[in-house]
Amino acid sequence: MLRRPDKCFITDLDTFPSQNDKDGGIMQYTIKPLEKDINLVFSIFSNHWTKDESVCIGKGESIEYYIMEKLKDVKHILYGLMLNNKWPITDYPLTSDNIDDIINKSTFPKSPNDKLYNLFFSLCHEQRFDGERKTFIDPYNKNMFREKYYLNKYYFISTDEFLFYLNTLHDKGFIELEKLQIKDRYPFSYNITYLGLEELIKKQEEGNYSNKCFVAMSFNKTEEEIFIDAIKPACEETGFLAKRVDLEHYNSEHTINDAIIALLKECRFCIADFTKQKDGVYFESGYALGRGMKVIYTCKKADFKKSHFDTNHFPHIVYENTQELKEKLINKIKAFIIE
Repeated sequence: MLRRPDKCFITDLDTFPSQNDKDGGIMQYTIKPLEKDINLVFSIFSNHWTKDESVCIGKGESIEYYIMEKLKDVKHILYGLMLNNKWPITDYPLTSDNIDDIINKSTFPKSPNDKLYNLFFSLCHEQRFDGERKTFIDPYNKNMFREKYYLNKYYFISTDEFLFYLNTLHDKGFIELEKLQIKDRYPFSYNITYLGLEELIKKQEEGNYSNKCFVAMSFNKTEEEIFIDAIKPACEETGFLAKRVDLEHYNSEHTINDAIIALLKECRFCIADFTKQKDGVYFESGYALGRGMKVIYTCKKADFKKSHFDTNHFPHIVYENTQELKEKLINKIKAFIIE
């Protein structure tokens, strides 16, 4: 096992000795990007980082060189996953291939439009009241712009990219920016404009950016605690409103199917609980999936063995009680839905 580096390959934060014991063939250390420590383990086999068969430890470039070469263009994404509590729990040593796998399976803004609105929604979320002026200044050091933190939290690769999207929001009239008179680079204060608040409401009513979650489940009274004690509070804790068609008021001229489809179109994603294996849950989750919506599948452990082969190959949250479901749903929504 190689000596741990002083700085993390991904975050450039100070490293600390790991508390976990691992076998040889690895390099490991702990970092503290947020309140929760993260233990990182890297393979030190050269063929795990480069396809060049002539490379081996002790000849030519060091293994650290090849690790950093692999990470240099994706560090901001990996660090962003950590800052947004989306870093997967990995018991295996990191390699070039599973770094790619983490990125491919993670949810984060990729298109310019998604980057713009991810930043906009985050800025809106920071405000405690309409019109509050906020800064990008470190709360513990009033003379420091927390550049590294903000770049990685919003998955930006450079300050220029961050400023580009900030200025775009300003040009659209969604935020007001004001330069602060301190020494460091690019310190701004901002506030969300009235036009920005209207845009926020508008986007929250659209499917792709909606703050609503469609819940498909059994409406039997015996299963009501699944919604009340688990699904609804898990949605609320992650910033979403849990919507069930039986609890909504809809036009009496419409059929129940019309109401289901209309409500689904307003929602950003669907939670489908297959406890009791209700036909309606299969219809609603299938329609959501067909529309390109993300679907989170859940089921009580006792009922999962009865699930249909068309859906049971999808990853399910299989649970024994509502507390377990709530905790797993919160983690799943943060990792799978929130960008």
